[in-house]
Amino acid sequence: MKTKSLEKYRWSLATNDLETCIECGRPKDDLHEVYEGAYRRKSMIYGCVIPLCRRCHNRIHTDYEMKIKYKKMFKKLFEEYYHLNFHDYFYFKELYK
Repeated sequence: MKTKSLEKYRWSLATNDLETCIECGRPKDDLHEVYEGAYRRKSMIYGCVIPLCRRCHNRIHTDYEMKIKYKKMFKKLFEEYYHLNFHDYFYFKELYK
């Protein structure tokens, strides 16, 4: 399935409510893939997606601590849900400091 097609089927390991910003509780404007770039597609497939309002979505791209908070959270959720080694699917050196 192409990445564009996957966007319709995004889901989240962290929440069933994809209509409310996970960070502040406002209505969501965007679904954000926690692992971006080369890992964006895998984020969609494995449920590493969070609903964010526009303000929080802009913030996650500039606030390193917020970005790492969700990367760490989803590393844990991924391993608990799939019983797989996260490092075999995603790699971010910041998570191993």
